[in-house]
Amino acid sequence: MKLFLINWGHEELETANVALDLIAAGHEIAYWVRSDRHVQFDRTQLPHTVFHDFFDALVGKPAAALREKAWNPPGEALIVSLAREENVLLTMLERDFGGIQLQERIYTYYDMLAYWYGVLRFFRPDVVFFRSVPHRAFEYVLYAAAKHLNIPTLLWYETVVGDRLVAMRDYREGPFELATPPAGVSARLDDVAPDVRSYYLSQIDPKKDSTPGYMKDLHKQLSASRVLRRKLTSAAHVIKDPRLVKNVWKNCKEMSVFVRPNLKKEHERVQKEPDMALPFVYVPLNYQPECTTSPMGGIFTDQLLMLQMLSAALPQGWKIYVKEHPTQWKLNGRAYSMFRFRGFYETIAALPNTVLLPITTKSASLIEHAKAVATVTGTAGWEAVLRGKPALVFGYPDYLYAPGVFLVRDAGACQSVFQKMQNDLTLNVQDVINYLAHFSRVSFRGYVSPLGKAVTRYTPQENRQALAQKLLSDLEFIITSSHAI
Repeated sequence: MKLFLINWGHEELETANVALDLIAAGHEIAYWVRSDRHVQFDRTQLPHTVFHDFFDALVGKPAAALREKAWNPPGEALIVSLAREENVLLTMLERDFGGIQLQERIYTYYDMLAYWYGVLRFFRPDVVFFRSVPHRAFEYVLYAAAKHLNIPTLLWYETVVGDRLVAMRDYREGPFELATPPAGVSARLDDVAPDVRSYYLSQIDPKKDSTPGYMKDLHKQLSASRVLRRKLTSAAHVIKDPRLVKNVWKNCKEMSVFVRPNLKKEHERVQKEPDMALPFVYVPLNYQPECTTSPMGGIFTDQLLMLQMLSAALPQGWKIYVKEHPTQWKLNGRAYSMFRFRGFYETIAALPNTVLLPITTKSASLIEHAKAVATVTGTAGWEAVLRGKPALVFGYPDYLYAPGVFLVRDAGACQSVFQKMQNDLTLNVQDVINYLAHFSRVSFRGYVSPLGKAVTRYTPQENRQALAQKLLSDLEFIITSSHAI
């Protein structure tokens, strides 16, 4: 089987070495996108593989071995057939090429499409394997082109349940192994894997901190002392740099955001405390830019559109409580941007029956008191169904097959769910346990990034063996199911 490996194994050598296990099993790796910045991989072990540096691909540079090859520009028929993906791509290009004008983004997209469409037609791989849901521009162009050419794709996705991952063929379809749970099975809590059971019990216990592990790690990294340490280190480099004046001017411009109008000031001007006694829908905003909205949010990368639909469908007397993601400002700063433009929070606060909450409001308390949670793809939707609350989901999360998840795409669908809720919609705990038992069986353990490595108990060798075994199994399934179609 001829394979493309995309964004695979450039952070852990044990993950990269899975490629050798694929070769040993008789597969051919025709093309591999990775970087040697973190770990070195001996490329002489794969003399027939075209290696493409991840950071070159990120900025639209071709693989070194293909730099002299010319590719035809995309024609009208191809561009029109991918119109649904173009909106997603233009958002991603803002992340990867921040600040470029619309026409330049379109040109960059067409240029990437010419390259990756040409590469796929030249190599004709049997499967294109992505380490995660493709969420950088070049990855997504490759993914869309592969879909257009009917070349099977395989995606892995790290869930919030410890070191568990799930496999997908198409992120819009979700994990294929979770799509068809066994019928007529009534699982017991003991049938749920110990690590998944422990996670579930921590989520439904109000005395325990249910904050996802990745968020705890992120808060540690963004603690005041660590940020101060990084700032002092950065300042030391600035002083030593011969371009001192330029660096000082750049830092002064960055610091001026604290005295100019900014996101935090606008937010504090319109925020209000929640009244937990009122019936309300809790809407936690997704962090942006990130995979969870682009591409997994679809058109609801525009989270204001989601809020407008909810406001239009809301039952009389209900409220929408909106909470900003706790790391939005910490990671992106307080300056206005494409994803949080000037007037963003004012627009939210002006929507009928909509309240923007202080960013420090506890998410667990809001889920507990809410009638429902509405989200693009956020973890809060998953946490809600575990606690017996319905979740209105606008995007394509990994938990889209969980009981209590209602996929909505317009105001009419929202109204339908709200009507069911008013007619005493109840979620069955047994359905949740059945789902978790099924999840335990079909998800797999391991790590493909530092995020997973931080929470796993696998040794590097155990991880390599587990990933190789699963990848070989998934590849066989993907080819078999593609032939069946």
